[in-house]
Amino acid sequence: MKSFLTNLLRSTLLRSTALIYSGTLINAGLTFVSSIILARVIDPSGYGLFSTALAILYVVNELTDLGVNPSVIRYAASYLQLGEVEKAKMTFRFALRSRIIITTTIVALGLIFTPYLAHYGLKTDALKPLLYLTFIGIIPLIIQSLFSTIFQSQQNFAAHVALSIGSGMMKFIFMLALLLWGHVSPIIALTIFILSPIPALLYCVFKIDLSLFRPTLSDPEVIREIKQFSIWMAVWAVFAIVQGQLDQFMVVRQLGAAAAGQYASANQLASLSTFLIGAVGTVLNPRLSAYHIDQLKKAHRLMLAFAGGILLIFAIITLLGSYFLPLLFGHRYQEAVVFFQVLMLGNFFFGCSVLPNAILNSLKKPYIFTITAIVGLLITFIGNLYALPHYGTVGAAYTYDFVNASSFLISFVSVAFLLSTKKSTQKMTAI
Repeated sequence: MKSFLTNLLRSTLLRSTALIYSGTLINAGLTFVSSIILARVIDPSGYGLFSTALAILYVVNELTDLGVNPSVIRYAASYLQLGEVEKAKMTFRFALRSRIIITTTIVALGLIFTPYLAHYGLKTDALKPLLYLTFIGIIPLIIQSLFSTIFQSQQNFAAHVALSIGSGMMKFIFMLALLLWGHVSPIIALTIFILSPIPALLYCVFKIDLSLFRPTLSDPEVIREIKQFSIWMAVWAVFAIVQGQLDQFMVVRQLGAAAAGQYASANQLASLSTFLIGAVGTVLNPRLSAYHIDQLKKAHRLMLAFAGGILLIFAIITLLGSYFLPLLFGHRYQEAVVFFQVLMLGNFFFGCSVLPNAILNSLKKPYIFTITAIVGLLITFIGNLYALPHYGTVGAAYTYDFVNASSFLISFVSVAFLLSTKKSTQKMTAI
């Protein structure tokens, strides 16, 4: 254990994590400040409409992925570390073709069914123009997602961070300009969030290795393995994506736009912690993809220390956030403090899941992610059907906690069982 920790500290893992942390913190901070500006100049109802439309934007963005990005990171990162560049090219071209086909289909269906989604699905006709904008404006986010995946696979975390910070900076600059102009509305704010990645994307065009997309000889075995992995990740993605935003949708449907605005403000502040812990996952997933069983077992034995560190960090964030939330968003959001505190407990379990999930990814067990997402979706739906009428908006936060605790338990037990059945390797590679 001591030698493992020593190697960990001496490796690029710690430096890469620090880089991702700093970039994620800056981007999350800029996005957060942009959201605060919006929340202070429009009422909770308008903020609820914007937050719901933004949630749908992120859902659509993830649905255009359907497991492609995790598959690319898993396989392309491994191929590049082994020097098998041609196989990595096959993976990147597979990702590009898949995203184009899926995106075209989803955008077309979205534009057709937007009136029905607003009127019957969310029972809020005021969302209709924002939903049209969401489906039309998804393209920049898709390109950003694809570029980020390539940079992660290459472990080019500096470019990944630059893309992230550039997007956040544009949101802040445009939102500040609108504040000074004195005219801010949900649809204008959503337009800003949609267009914000474009300047950073233009920069990344000159940084990305376009030769990765050039035609290469196809290896049916490689494509078959990637597709098989992607299918499981796609099923996982559908359930995980819907589950991740279902609470916001159910709040706006059952309790109205004003309640959705209160919940969104608490969720916005709480999401800072998930951005931070997500930085660790960004580094761990491609790194652990090439680990041997012995290395994965040593990583898993760090779970208690990993959880302890997350608990300390999240406790501090919860105390500070509870004090600053009404100061940042305004006195109209005072009741959101309780929602924030409850949500942070769920985020603690989310943070604890990062390490076992990275190990599951390395072990090529995507079906466990699928099981976890299905369980989470069922808990979110059934839990909110009961909790929202009985406990109001805070009921959605309680359900969120239970979902994340269940997900962590499934991941942790699965990793413990799988590693216990694996034999140790004779050769070890350095971390």
